[in-house]
Amino acid sequence: MMLEGRGPEAVRLSALGSASSILVALVLIYPLTLLFRHFYDGFIAHIGLVLLAIVVLMIATEKGLVVEGQGSLVHLKYKALALALFLTSGLLGLFAFEHQNLAVSPFGFEPQVLLPLLSGLFGASLLIISFFSNAEIPPQRDTFFRLPAGTVVKSVFLGGLAGSLVAWIPGVTPAVATVVTRLGSAGSDREFLISVSGVNTANALFALVALLVIGRPRSGAVAAVDKLVTLDQSLLMMMILVVLTTALASYIVTIWAGQTAARIVEKLNYRRLCVGVISFLVAMTLIFTGPFGGFLFFVSTTIGLIAPLAGIRKTHAMGVLMLPLMIRYL
Repeated sequence: MMLEGRGPEAVRLSALGSASSILVALVLIYPLTLLFRHFYDGFIAHIGLVLLAIVVLMIATEKGLVVEGQGSLVHLKYKALALALFLTSGLLGLFAFEHQNLAVSPFGFEPQVLLPLLSGLFGASLLIISFFSNAEIPPQRDTFFRLPAGTVVKSVFLGGLAGSLVAWIPGVTPAVATVVTRLGSAGSDREFLISVSGVNTANALFALVALLVIGRPRSGAVAAVDKLVTLDQSLLMMMILVVLTTALASYIVTIWAGQTAARIVEKLNYRRLCVGVISFLVAMTLIFTGPFGGFLFFVSTTIGLIAPLAGIRKTHAMGVLMLPLMIRYL
């Protein structure tokens, strides 16, 4: 059996993974809630070792770009580069968190050093690569994708499972969770796209569940919810119903929006768009974190260039969060 879809392919695959993962997350709510309610304190006591194991897996499985003639030991070079990126971003994270009192908003906003760190590592660095590579947006058209039903189910399940678990683990992002769950899998880019979209949606749902069970917000959105309302079981059930309804409706809306956006995006000047987004990130950084945030943004952007230039996964830059947490808990 094959599943077929029409429209901007990446958008449709992402929407499929996102909407379907909610069903996986709903099935996992009761067993994971029961598990973490009874064993979370013991689990968090060993979280440093858990994070260390995840880092070792990420680095050990880094293969880099496969180029004929490089030799059988070239994978060691990519592993070394992955370790260097992890440690460099981790040391930057340690420095930023130890000196976060230097981040002062000139407009009185509450400063967060994560804004310049993540904007530079994962945003501006890729935009700079795109700008200087003279990348252009190709003509957009309706396309078909055909995937076996079993492949789709597997990708959705992995995404839903990863998103459900990562909500309980500090310092591990959905992107890192997706990489870990697909270790040893020879899945295609389409499968990865389904999984990573599922991770993010399932994570959003379980972040609410985790807040109720362990009383700790694991995302910025849930932290805002925690400040606005007192979450109890009845309110959680209402929110889950809203999430389920929204997920199903958003599948249709996303496909329509993707088709509309595809026609607009191809008319844009991509290099100007890159400059505009980078300028926006710089402005937001200076407004919310001042000159110190600007310094962090510059350094993190420089470090963020390592992954695309070296041909390794950018998830290793999550050392900016994982290394400080490992040092704290080990």
